[in-house]
Amino acid sequence: MRTILIGGMAALALALVACDEDAEAYADEDSAVGLVDDEGDTEAEEDTDAEPGEAYDDSRYFVVLDGEGLGIVRRSDVAVTVLPFGTAADHVAATLAQSIGAPRGQESNDECGAGPMEFIDFGPLTINVQDDVFVGWWLRGDSDIATSDGTGIGTARAKVEALDGYELYEESTLGEEFTITDSNDGVVSGIFGDGDVQDLWAGTSCVFR
Repeated sequence: MRTILIGGMAALALALVACDEDAEAYADEDSAVGLVDDEGDTEAEEDTDAEPGEAYDDSRYFVVLDGEGLGIVRRSDVAVTVLPFGTAADHVAATLAQSIGAPRGQESNDECGAGPMEFIDFGPLTINVQDDVFVGWWLRGDSDIATSDGTGIGTARAKVEALDGYELYEESTLGEEFTITDSNDGVVSGIFGDGDVQDLWAGTSCVFR
């Protein structure tokens, strides 16, 4: 697995590392984020431990949700793999499979407002694909996956409302919809249900309003 770094997403991923209660057990002064340039050359070592189809083991990796894509953090050396929107979908799917387990299924919908879209299901996390490109993600169901500020399924409404960039979308027909805009203008959207977060998504989605 190649480890990459782009703009603010890597900083967000590392912020979640800092908040993780086990991070200090894995990080030391020599820990570093690998870099990859536009040609794909990398300074990080390949991850030879992870096998495609391995069951999700959050003692080794955790996923960071972001308004600009996804991040995967390897706890052993705090290496951050960033998967921004616009990345080839095959690469994103393969990286997720090596990190959190093989996809459980794939569907498509030709009637999405943004155009035909495919969906690759990794359990509670789904990635949205258009023209073989990763364009969005959706999180629902029982999951510990979260954004760098800790927002995930089940997060209390009051905690979300206190976040910088929070805004309630009062004209939504989906329910109590909200958005969180970060300092890099990345936007995560979600739905409240029974006083806490029920769904989260970002990027191009297939939402029928």
